[in-house]
Amino acid sequence: MFTYLGPIGEAIWSNSPESLFQLRNNDEKNYRLQTLPIKGTVPLEDYSSKAEAWRVLKSSVKNQAELYMIIDLLRNDFNKIDLPNAKVVHKKVPLLVPGLIHQMSRIEIDVSKDISFERIFNSLFPGGSITGAPKKSVMKILRNLESRSRGVYCGSTILASGGKVDTSINIRTAQIDLKGRELTYGAGGGITVLSELKEEYKEMQDKVNSFLEPLRC
Repeated sequence: MFTYLGPIGEAIWSNSPESLFQLRNNDEKNYRLQTLPIKGTVPLEDYSSKAEAWRVLKSSVKNQAELYMIIDLLRNDFNKIDLPNAKVVHKKVPLLVPGLIHQMSRIEIDVSKDISFERIFNSLFPGGSITGAPKKSVMKILRNLESRSRGVYCGSTILASGGKVDTSINIRTAQIDLKGRELTYGAGGGITVLSELKEEYKEMQDKVNSFLEPLRC
């Protein structure tokens, strides 16, 4: 996605693979709402095949624990919107992006069309996969730790057309100052008790490279 914001002299360039939520018509009374959280990343170049990379990733105790934690968090967020009927459709599936393979799940819920978009968005934003759990406590800690706003990084872009709504999580996204000719790009990762310092730093670099490599071609 490339978004040109001429009046303010900025642009947003994103190859974010993650969806905060997708909203679709289900029937006359309900919308179908789904979210696709991602936890776990390995570079394809480190393995002989995509199948081998996926076997290694899905067998990681640490990455599985992170994904299941976020699944629980998002099911809880979903169930607060309307009726508590959120379902985990796919618990752990591969997602391929340039140079990387991710571990992703899919959660769905039906919500009444009487529920406002504002309520849905406020219940889910920011994405649980970037805050961790418990969401409110983490956000409070981050406000005290971080010295500046993240801007569009870790925010969401909303695309609505023809009765469909898609919202991203801008984890692989650059904010471009067109007047100052400056590009700002953020990358990071979640830290848990099972994290290894060197592995977390390497994963962050892999994510940066997945954005930069196409630009070098």
